[in-house]
Amino acid sequence: MELLKFPNEVVLCIAHALDNADINRLLRTCKRFHSLLDPYLYQRVSREPMSGIFLWACSPRPGECHTRRMCTVSKCITAGADVNTIWPYDNDDCSSWATEHVDEVRWTTPMCLAAGAGDAGLARLLLNAGADINLAACCGLPPIIIAIMAQEADMVDFLLENNVNLGVAGPDFAGPLAMAVRSGGYDGDGCHDSRIFDAVLKATDDVDESSHGRTTAVFEAVMMANSLALRALLDTGRADPNKTPLDSDGETPLMFACSNGLTYIAMLLCEHSTASVNCAGKTGQSPFACAMENGHWDVVLYLLKLGRVRLHDWDRWFTYICEAGDDGSDDDENVGGEDAAATREAVAREMIHRVDMTKERAMVWTCIAEDCGLPELKSSIQAKLEEWEPVA
Repeated sequence: MELLKFPNEVVLCIAHALDNADINRLLRTCKRFHSLLDPYLYQRVSREPMSGIFLWACSPRPGECHTRRMCTVSKCITAGADVNTIWPYDNDDCSSWATEHVDEVRWTTPMCLAAGAGDAGLARLLLNAGADINLAACCGLPPIIIAIMAQEADMVDFLLENNVNLGVAGPDFAGPLAMAVRSGGYDGDGCHDSRIFDAVLKATDDVDESSHGRTTAVFEAVMMANSLALRALLDTGRADPNKTPLDSDGETPLMFACSNGLTYIAMLLCEHSTASVNCAGKTGQSPFACAMENGHWDVVLYLLKLGRVRLHDWDRWFTYICEAGDDGSDDDENVGGEDAAATREAVAREMIHRVDMTKERAMVWTCIAEDCGLPELKSSIQAKLEEWEPVA
């Protein structure tokens, strides 16, 4: 008896005993079987754990028809596909943002794939079907972090408009705002679109998001030398410039800037916030000591001229600055444009200008300056002594 003569109920019973590939071949034989078996096949494969067709439809690939994929996603959802399923994912074309390694297996979710591809249409379709906008794969990344890392501004806007949770964490426990800074969404050179950083900052209530205490947006901005992001964070009036993340080895943002010679960043922290110039970290070093011991004379000079540095060991630091040029470091160019020797001498003169000068100190400092090849400082020391002695 020909199969075409069988009633639909019998054809469906036969299909139930076939594998998916045979059903697919059968439905292609005629329009009647296609209209009968296509919905049945979608229902069958969509409800299978780790549904391959649903994964394919949610996975962007260059050159594939977006409309066709959306049609397939809709059919899978109608057939009962789990929009919150977690897949092992093995697509080498996918960027590293989409998954996380777990015992050599990578995992992802439909919403994560949509976020990484910047496919707001797919994300909206999934969300309307009940997808969890905050669901992350096992040990993976949540959609908002993925969208930020992939620099998909429109997707970030879509997620924020739908009340995505901004209390989640990404790599190294960095929160969305810290990731927006780290991913370069607000670059100091103006090379990137600032919409992502602006949008996340506007939506973030806790600008000091601690990300389980591991890092903060301010510290990320300082590490990236991202002056525009740092200024925007400080201008909110809600960012703590003295917050010390757990991953910073006890350094405050200002200490990091001083240790690495980030003069302009240090200036922003000091002039546009309440950053402490005398706060000591776990090692007991202050920002001044960090800059001094790393040879960043331009930063040292700025801190001294700021007039807020409290020093209790002037003699030690004057000796240090005078002896610092003996190792050949004066051959380097500093951030300010002057050679290191000239800046080092300017630091020494500023210290002379600010210290309480006594005859004993003047005698010692003159000897130190001459021994270190800086005899020109003698006149500055003498002038300071003459200015100070009447007061003493």
